[in-house]
Amino acid sequence: MYLSSLTEVLKWDLEDEIIIFSLVDYKIKYGAPNKFENIENYKKKIENLVQENILKIIYEIFNDNTFYEYYFSIMRSKIIENFFTSNLYLEANSKEFNFIKDKNEYSECFEEIYKDFLKEYDNKDENYKKFKNLIILKILPNGDRAYTIRALKKIVINTAQFYMGKDLKEDKIKIILKGYLLIIILHETEHFFRLLNKTNKVFDLTPREKEGGILFIKYLFGVNSINHINENQSKEVLNYNNWKNHQYLKNIFINQLEDIEENNINDFLLNYFPNSISFYSTKYITKKNEKHEIKK
Repeated sequence: MYLSSLTEVLKWDLEDEIIIFSLVDYKIKYGAPNKFENIENYKKKIENLVQENILKIIYEIFNDNTFYEYYFSIMRSKIIENFFTSNLYLEANSKEFNFIKDKNEYSECFEEIYKDFLKEYDNKDENYKKFKNLIILKILPNGDRAYTIRALKKIVINTAQFYMGKDLKEDKIKIILKGYLLIIILHETEHFFRLLNKTNKVFDLTPREKEGGILFIKYLFGVNSINHINENQSKEVLNYNNWKNHQYLKNIFINQLEDIEENNINDFLLNYFPNSISFYSTKYITKKNEKHEIKK
């Protein structure tokens, strides 16, 4: 293990996931020996905001069949059907998919995969068992909200790293989380469809900096990333009537702060979005040192 401070390591809980991640990181294992601080620093880097009450609520949501029923109802909405059954084309400098009439060698179309997916997984009579088996709830490293595992064909959802606004009432948390988790599942659905490429109708051509999940959320809501959500926004997402009016959907997160960098992000989110649940991710930050006025 090349550890110089084994006695310190033995004080840790060696069954803790964060500790395990820290000890097996390749930079530690194959990096400079005799530097215990490397492990300590990495441990701090991937530590999460783990809240037992939030974890309990997330499991309740994912055990509730009405959550899946609603997910599949909006997956069948005309807005989403239009996206997945159209020929999508991404120009070099474009930040959004273009919808083209005829497919070409650089376009993508999910139509067959989309229809097969609904046929296989939208099964209320079996309590959505097959779809539930696709989802893994797991504490993930710092900044990761969710990802799709290609080898296992699973969707992993982070159950930690939520910032509660300073004025957020306890009875509002579940409804907000439900809307947020629905958006995360939608984002990962686009990724999951790319794993089901049995007929070569969908290609993995989208550049990583313009990955398909982000472009799908951009298509739905008009923003690249939803970092914070309040009760009213969640209720709007969970109102099926709003999925009949695309322009209305795009207005839900119209004032979303998509790019944030602050020295103390915890305090910033608690105060700037006092009635929201925020999830901070460093993946898509482009603006630095921008000052934001704290909302009173």
